[in-house]
Amino acid sequence: YKLKQKNYKPLILFFILLTIHYLYPSFNKSTYLYMLDVGQGDSILIYSNNEAALIDTGGKTSYSTESWQQAIKSSTLTNNTLLPALESLGIKKIKYLILTHGDYDHLGEAENLLNTFKVETIILNQGNINTLEQKIINNYKSVLISSTLNELKVGDVRLIELNSSYDDENTSSQVYLANYKNTNILLMGDATIESEQNILNKYNLPHIDIIKLGHHGSKTSTSEELLQQTTPTLALISCGVDNKFNHPHDEVLEKLSKYNVQYLTTAEEGTISINLKTKQIT
Repeated sequence: YKLKQKNYKPLILFFILLTIHYLYPSFNKSTYLYMLDVGQGDSILIYSNNEAALIDTGGKTSYSTESWQQAIKSSTLTNNTLLPALESLGIKKIKYLILTHGDYDHLGEAENLLNTFKVETIILNQGNINTLEQKIINNYKSVLISSTLNELKVGDVRLIELNSSYDDENTSSQVYLANYKNTNILLMGDATIESEQNILNKYNLPHIDIIKLGHHGSKTSTSEELLQQTTPTLALISCGVDNKFNHPHDEVLEKLSKYNVQYLTTAEEGTISINLKTKQIT
């Protein structure tokens, strides 16, 4: 209608607004940590200075017998949770897709995500390579094993992998110490008490502001020694509503209470967003 009237001002204004909207994320200098609500699984998004790392993708096991039903159910987590989260922040590519270990509830959506979103580098854990991980190695480029890395940088966030190689999949889970200015974050994947003990023996860990508990708050993780030595302020727990594993376990919650650690779960809160610059939690 405006073109017919040869009135171009509204159109110019409209395209200027579209351009500002498109470029806005490039000017957003805040740094965020998101624990995405993927049900009974794990997915952590770190976003800083227009760079992104996604640690695990979640993955819901399908019990449907028909292959087409399995495909539809599997892809809904990517379509309904992962992609909307990435796109709402204006993220156009993932710098690092870190798959902490080979369990389906941590990398089950990796293939769907890789087929629909640009990923620069995929990082797998040390230890045995299972069928799911081998499929990723066979089908995608730029796959690294965490033992070959020294340090990762995502915007203003520095990530150091702490764990070693074991026979057990969970015990071999990648564990990251993330640092943003004066904030220290410990991301435990599904690491077990055995992993924790070896990490504590190997490293002199600093005070931890935020810890993502290992194995969804299972009693196989989160030892008293870990809490004593790292003195975390806030614990994040990723778990599904009324999950059959009873995560987080009562023993773990009692330990958190004993050491005055506040906690938040995705089962109760949904996706949890922390602005690491302002310390605001949503």
